[in-house]
Amino acid sequence: MDSTAKLVTEVCDYIYKNGDYPPKGFLSKEGKDLGKALTRFRTGETKLTNEQIECLGRADSSLSRTEKNIRELEEYYRVHGCLPVGEEQVRLRDVMNSYKSGDVPITNEQYQRLEAIGVFLSNTERMIQAIEAYCNKYHKAPGRGKKSPEGYDMGSALIGYRSGKRQLTLDQKQRLESKGILLPNATIKNAPIISVRIEERKETLSDKIESRKSKFNGYRRKKSCKVVILFLY
Repeated sequence: MDSTAKLVTEVCDYIYKNGDYPPKGFLSKEGKDLGKALTRFRTGETKLTNEQIECLGRADSSLSRTEKNIRELEEYYRVHGCLPVGEEQVRLRDVMNSYKSGDVPITNEQYQRLEAIGVFLSNTERMIQAIEAYCNKYHKAPGRGKKSPEGYDMGSALIGYRSGKRQLTLDQKQRLESKGILLPNATIKNAPIISVRIEERKETLSDKIESRKSKFNGYRRKKSCKVVILFLY
């Protein structure tokens, strides 16, 4: 593999792994600046094969609207400590619902990132977690007017759970009772099943090269190494 092919491979791998372009100053395994290399690829200063261009194109397309939306959700969670709520956040709420329903395919890595900020939790589960956190901090149940991080009234939610007007799973009921919250009239429902459609990561240039190389492992090479390299690249 020549130096250009190695740089293309490392740029693509960086994009897939980090969900962003390598910045200037980020060095390759051989100590070359990947950010500057990417700039030369874009300007045409470095000549690329069609296969290398396709590889970079696939990596670039991975930074799609879905990736940008996920980053926006992560940033919102980082700043506010909760998921988007309120009428002004309708678009982001619709985005979250599209991931929860499986209507928009996401990668395994994206799924894990969304899971980490609670996107796939139900509204009830997020409320239960907020009540648990309050109990752990103050050693008592929240009363009316005590808000969850998302701005919902935890005391009113507890009244609904106690009366049976708001349903809980058995696990959620038991967790609240372990905090000293009695729920004799709680209505029990089955745990929700979330359907998420996962889209696997696309093949990188290095994957394709290794795949092609493997086809030759069982054969005796009759042509020169130069011919094989031209075929691969």
